[in-house]
Amino acid sequence: ASAVLSNDKIDGDDVTSSSTDATFESKNVGVGKAITVGGISISGADSGNYTVANTTASTTADITALGIAATYSMSSSRVYDGSTAATVAADVSSGVLSGDTVTASATGVFDNKNVGTGKTVTVSGGALAGTDSSNYSLSNPTGSLSSAITAKPITTAATGDSRTYNALTTASVLLSNDAIDGDDVTSSSTDATFESK
Repeated sequence: ASAVLSNDKIDGDDVTSSSTDATFESKNVGVGKAITVGGISISGADSGNYTVANTTASTTADITALGIAATYSMSSSRVYDGSTAATVAADVSSGVLSGDTVTASATGVFDNKNVGTGKTVTVSGGALAGTDSSNYSLSNPTGSLSSAITAKPITTAATGDSRTYNALTTASVLLSNDAIDGDDVTSSSTDATFESK
C-alpha cells in the first residue's frame, strides 16, 4: 500500500514524515481495507526540534479489481454436427499477476449451422474463475472469431429385401445413413446385385 503521511509540526517548520512500509490487511479487493504503516521517521531542516512520538500508524483505503483482457481462440474448423455451437478457448494468463490463479471461459456461436469457410463466430459470456478471480475484472466478455465447418462424412447401410427366385441377380435393398437427426439426406444407389442368381 501507499500512504500519505501528515504530522502536527508547527506551521512553517520544515519537517516531513516518512515510513519504511505500509501494508494492507490482505491483497484482495475490498472497500475500507485496513492499512498498517510502520517505520515512521522525520526529516527536514527543523526536524532536530522534534522527536517521533509514534513509529506506526493506521488508516484505510480501497483495493479495486484489476482489469484484464482475454484472448479468444478456436480451432480452424470443426465437422458439421447440425448445430451452431462453437468451442472457444479463453486465455487471460498474460494479464494475471504472478502467483495468482485465474482462468477464463466463454461460449461461441457460428452464424449458421451450414458447411462453409471464413464463418463468423460470435463470442459471448466471457467470465473469470479461479481462486483469485474476484480480484480481477474482464474487460472484453464478448468478441468475434472466424472458423470453418467441414462436411460430415456419411456412412450408408443397406438392408436386403428377400424375394422369390427369378433367374436374375438383381436385388432390392433399403438404404439408411447416419445423417444428423432432422436433416433431409437420402442415400441412393445405382445397382444392387446378389452374388448369384
